[in-house]
Amino acid sequence: IINNEIYDADDYAASYQIDISYGGDVYISGNIIKKSSRAENNSIISYAAEGVNYEENKIVIENNHIYNEKRNAVFLLNKSYVEPKLKNNKFEGLPVKVSGSLSSRFAEVLKKKVKACPKIIGGLVLIIVFMGMAILWLLYNLWRRRRENKQA
Repeated sequence: IINNEIYDADDYAASYQIDISYGGDVYISGNIIKKSSRAENNSIISYAAEGVNYEENKIVIENNHIYNEKRNAVFLLNKSYVEPKLKNNKFEGLPVKVSGSLSSRFAEVLKKKVKACPKIIGGLVLIIVFMGMAILWLLYNLWRRRRENKQA
């Protein structure tokens, strides 16, 4: 998508200005993109909202001029694991959040969860030890009862 003007008409507001529903190789450059305050959706560009259907996926968004009138707008809603390459995009109007990929958000979550792992592993070890002791106790009692029955 190169050198276009993408904007909402006076009586119509789009959901996304650019919707790349199933991912793929995407190059968006040199465009003038305007997001209306009447738009149904907060995202200006949506990538892989319906999933990733291609073996090769890439997002390059550069040298675009974005005018935003929508509160809480998101420049790129990226539902894939592809890291976007964003460069030299100019923004005007209300502030715009720039989102990364699911992989970068997943990595952040993992960093937080890894700190809790020793506690979880310690708890699992205790459970396994207690279960092992319970099994040994049951086996010992079974052996003892059989021995008592043989002696009687």
